[in-house]
Amino acid sequence: MVKLLERPEALASSTPDAATLRISRTFAATREQVFDAFTQADAIRAWWGPEDYCAPEVHMDVRPGGCFRFRMQPLSGDATGATMCGTYQEVDRPARLSFTFSWEYEDGREAEENLGPGGEMLVTVDFLDRGAATEMVLVHERNPSQQARDDHGRGWTSSMVCLAAYLRASANNP
Repeated sequence: MVKLLERPEALASSTPDAATLRISRTFAATREQVFDAFTQADAIRAWWGPEDYCAPEVHMDVRPGGCFRFRMQPLSGDATGATMCGTYQEVDRPARLSFTFSWEYEDGREAEENLGPGGEMLVTVDFLDRGAATEMVLVHERNPSQQARDDHGRGWTSSMVCLAAYLRASANNP
């Protein structure tokens, strides 16, 4: 059985750099299982996004220089969705995944989060072997403001709850 090993209140932290977010979470799953949950389209569809969202459209070319697009929408269907897109920078299974990150909104408005340095943010996820568990350390850099960093912190923290549930269900249904 996969279970969350870390206290929820210890998930997200800011760094001295106001543009950087760091999240650490430990799962009772192998590095390969956690890495694959980030790199397989069926897995992304099953867990990606904050708890009240889904990702019904997922396109991924998981290789350095390959692109991805995940369309996210509220489960309630009462709001306009957004598309997360970017380019994979580093793919080193099962140790590290790094990708650029920007938003596109369905209503055509420019995403404030895209106005940071270079117009894209950078996310690096390290998967650390902790014996029978994996510590996932996610660093989200180049947020254009503390507000954007904090918003992404809430989104990633909620998403990790979904990832834990996905890993738990996957362990119970191999």
